[in-house]
Amino acid sequence: MKALNRYIAFLLFMLLATGVFAQDSKPAFRVAPNPADDYIELFFETDNATPSAIRVFDLIGNQVSAINVPANNTHPIKIETATLKPGVYFLSVYTTSGRIETLKFLKAR
Repeated sequence: MKALNRYIAFLLFMLLATGVFAQDSKPAFRVAPNPADDYIELFFETDNATPSAIRVFDLIGNQVSAINVPANNTHPIKIETATLKPGVYFLSVYTTSGRIETLKFLKAR
């Protein structure tokens, strides 16, 4: 039961973070290539979106990777995915303004 509650809480978090319920949010980031093999790159879609941290979660909500982004980062940001098992993952981008944007990507092989 505890695992089910955790899963439901994670799904609600992902729905809120991905803007499913928000009507005025334009995506500030995108990832490519998607599906991924050995890496993905995080591209900035707007100039005012500055990431401070990136977290990668698997489909059931376990954090599988964490990246602290330096203040003087350049984009795109390359994120290694070679060690991930094939499947669906969520990439949460935490910005310096306090916004969290979550993107979905597929690890192919």
